Amino acid sequence: MQYQQQSPQFQPITPVITDTGMSTGKKIGIVLLVILVLVALYVAATSGSTTTTETKTPEIKAPETKTPETKTPETKTPETKTPETKTPETKTPETKPPAIPSWKYAGCWNDNCGARVIPDNQGPKTLTQCKEIAAAKGYNIIGMQWGKPGQTSPPQCWIGKNVDYKSAGAGTTCGVYKGEGVGDGCMNSVYVFGTQEPVALTTSWKSDGCWKDSGYGRVIPEYVGDKSLIDCKASAISKNFNVIGMQWGKPGQTSPPQCWIGDNANYKALGSGETCGANANGEGVGDANMNSVYVLTS
Repeated sequence: MQYQQQSPQFQPITPVITDTGMSTGKKIGIVLLVILVLVALYVAATSGSTTTTETKTPEIKAPETKTPETKTPETKTPETKTPETKTPETKTPETKPPAIPSWKYAGCWNDNCGARVIPDNQGPKTLTQCKEIAAAKGYNIIGMQWGKPGQTSPPQCWIGKNVDYKSAGAGTTCGVYKGEGVGDGCMNSVYVFGTQEPVALTTSWKSDGCWKDSGYGRVIPEYVGDKSLIDCKASAISKNFNVIGMQWGKPGQTSPPQCWIGDNANYKALGSGETCGANANGEGVGDANMNSVYVLTS
């Protein structure tokens, strides 16, 4: 709204100019100056008294309309795992080593580390070397121990004559190396000379009990050394003897079994004994001056 103030009424002032002896030009100049001052005062008075109020129209802001943000749901493609296909391991069946001329492979058989079933250790040898040594000694059975792939121990050669290499049962951990049968710890891969089983395996013996012996006159006279039962039988056969007596060899005894042999020996002369026993293989063994007797029957 505008307010208008009435302009003040000014009474014209008539200047009284006294004739003071000024010239007419000076008088006119003074009059004009006075008029100009009056006009300036009037203009100042009117401009200061009249105030125009600026009316501001309030700014009307249209409400901001926010378009709701639409999020497209993230679609995850499920990870598809291709099942791992394992190619089944194909194991090449182990083949038995080829037959060696005049020798045949006789399988895998347990050894008795306390009383070797193939008794004579020839040390680290190849199969061919072991065969040659056995032939030179007149032995007909070879047992190869150790020597499988991955083992640090070289093949060990054991040889014997007419021994019962099956006495400790069938083995399961023999192997083949470079086409030759090799064994394991206390496990023989056996080769037999010729086509027939050793004679000690085809003969029949019977246990005939426990009988006393005397250190001053042996009832079974010939001592052939520390031997297993099968080796003792083979020794008797080689001399055509038909009686053997095993002394010592019971579990817990430090002395190995001792083999005594004779032909038709009177092993019952000193009477029956009481302290014989059996070894870990179930074989009859004796004691000091005590024979566990076996007699050849066929």
